[in-house]
Amino acid sequence: MTRFTALLSSLALMFALSAFATAQKIDQTSPNNANPKTIRNNKVKGDVLAPAQNLSGTISMIGPSGKEVTVIGLDGVPYDFNLTNQTKIEMGKARIHADDLANETHKQATVHFLPTARGNLAETIQIS
Repeated sequence: MTRFTALLSSLALMFALSAFATAQKIDQTSPNNANPKTIRNNKVKGDVLAPAQNLSGTISMIGPSGKEVTVIGLDGVPYDFNLTNQTKIEMGKARIHADDLANETHKQATVHFLPTARGNLAETIQIS
């Protein structure tokens, strides 16, 4: 009986630890907060998998084409985001271009994005 109780306790502890370890600070916002103009302009309306979300972390790298950015989340997991011509990139209150992102690696950022079937579509990137 004690062996069974120990096994059951171990399983419960493993489950609790795995749930805690995989927790990530991703804020789901209302689907109404998704920018309908971006969705319409990129023809991704049918591709949207979940409501718009926010992810905070550190800008790790910019893809070779300049159309992708990787942000390391607060949990240490890298997240890739696709950039479009409609993606707004702001540093403080100033707006910058995607070409300037290469100079902003290792800086803190918050990305507002749509999870789509084609990848995470960045709507805004706020660099602090």
